[in-house]
This record gives sequence, structure tokens and C-alpha cells, in this order.
Amino acid sequence: MKDALNVLETISTFSLKANISIKPTQMGLAIDEEFGYQQVSTIVKCAKEYNNFVRIDMEDSPYTDATFRLLRKLKQDYDNVGVVVQAYLKRLTMM
Repeated sequence: MKDALNVLETISTFSLKANISIKPTQMGLAIDEEFGYQQVSTIVKCAKEYNNFVRIDMEDSPYTDATFRLLRKLKQDYDNVGVVVQAYLKRLTMM
């Protein structure tokens, strides 16, 4: 998380036309959804303060639903976050 915050600061300091993309499992989503939310929301809040945007990368199919839950929760408070969806991401169907 600290690296992402440092990157946001650097983008702002040098007035770069750039934003960041993060993987939610790197931020703890696979450990605990609430922990992952806290980590990602800290980054999104910081990005908002710098007038920047955060893209959340969709990862493997086991994390698809959790990633969308994370996005919905973040969207309640922030408008500077979105998710990158993989067009060919295979999802397992449980029967």
C-alpha cells in the first residue's frame, strides 16, 4: 500500500498525466475482504485528495465476485475508482 501512496504523491509532485492500477489481492482481499477494503480505500482516498483515479485490476475468477463487492463498497464514497474487466475471464459455475 505504501508504494501506491508514494506513486500517487510522485504523480502529483511532477504533475504527471498518470494514474495507478492495483491488484486487490496484493492489498489483502484474499486474506480478508474487510482488510482488503481498508487497504484499497486508503489508496482511493489519497488518490481523491490528489485529484487522481485508481483502477482495480480484475484477477482470477475466484476473486471476481469479491472484487465487484469491493468496487460497489468503494463507489458509495468515491467516484475516482473503477475496475478493469477481463473480457475472456473464465468463471466457474457451481451446480
